[in-house]
Amino acid sequence: MTVCGKVVVSTSYDQGKIFTGVGPFGWTRKFDWASVTHIRKNTSFNNHNGVQAVQWAITMIGDKQTRINLGYNENQRSVTSSVASVPDTTPP
Repeated sequence: MTVCGKVVVSTSYDQGKIFTGVGPFGWTRKFDWASVTHIRKNTSFNNHNGVQAVQWAITMIGDKQTRINLGYNENQRSVTSSVASVPDTTPP
């Protein structure tokens, strides 16, 4: 999760990268894009000091599970809305 900055997910052939940071400063996680079989959008509700907060995340499921926490604030929620076009591929 990022308080400020951005989260960028990119894929190239069988490899994927998740960059989290501000400008060129941040860190990159790599994952095996070829093994991803399902993509799930997650919403969880948490109670922080008596205030209910909603957290958004995307989970990619394959050989390993990779979770991208998108956070709590309005800007990050708009990112989640733009990802809404990604179909939930979780089997029934």
